[in-house]
Amino acid sequence: MARKQAERPETGPRRNLNHILRYATATAAMLACAIAAIAAFHKTEAFLVRDARFALHPPDQDGAENPNIRLHGIGHAQRELVEGVFDRDYGRSIYLLPLAERRRQLLAVEWVKDASIRRTWPNRLDVYLSERQPVAFLELPSNEPGAKRLALIDEEGEILEPPERAQYHLPVLAGVRKDQSRAARRDGVRRMLRLLAEAAPWAEKISEIDVGNPDNLKVTEQVDGRALTLLLGNRGFRQRLEKFHGYYPEIRSQLGDAVTLDLRVEKHIIMVKGAGNAR
Repeated sequence: MARKQAERPETGPRRNLNHILRYATATAAMLACAIAAIAAFHKTEAFLVRDARFALHPPDQDGAENPNIRLHGIGHAQRELVEGVFDRDYGRSIYLLPLAERRRQLLAVEWVKDASIRRTWPNRLDVYLSERQPVAFLELPSNEPGAKRLALIDEEGEILEPPERAQYHLPVLAGVRKDQSRAARRDGVRRMLRLLAEAAPWAEKISEIDVGNPDNLKVTEQVDGRALTLLLGNRGFRQRLEKFHGYYPEIRSQLGDAVTLDLRVEKHIIMVKGAGNAR
């Protein structure tokens, strides 16, 4: 029986043509899918933009809370200022809401430390706020000449107006001013917090902390109904306060008119008459 001649693989121009046809077919299929996907996207986007069901509605009346903007974590920040960030979005689809821009505007509202926004379909917004936590009072110039008023300051050096009906048991921070940069105020607050962390056993007695001189922090303590200023330097706060409280029963009768005590000298307590200019 004659042998069947083996088939030879395609070679030359015919093989190249088959490859080109397969590539062209695959490319055409992919292009058709991409066009269909783009068309579907634009159709869906047009639906989200134009359909009235996705429009953010304003409150029913001026001054009323907007049920379509739900605020989470709000405490001292003014609700009307937070909701006012979205005034220009009323009547438009929440799909068009510029989330990053609105978040930046929320961060400019007093007391707001951080914020995030979530679209809740079809036409609601959930706004999540993290508010600032004050760590001290700050004395600021008042409108009346020579008068002072109290404000609050947080750990980042942000100055806050005291909210109504809120009570804080915090020390007064001296040596930090409103006209300083926030970075400079933050450094002063951090010095205060480091001192308070070391002075934890006696922190409740400290009514004022002066961080104006970084090399010599001062605290005012209420002891036996008397305000004493203690000079603590820039380190070893716990040991120096421990020395003062340990020896106070012995030196109490020797204080006389002294209201300032220098605790920076090891194993000694130096009494300074009056407030003085101790630095």
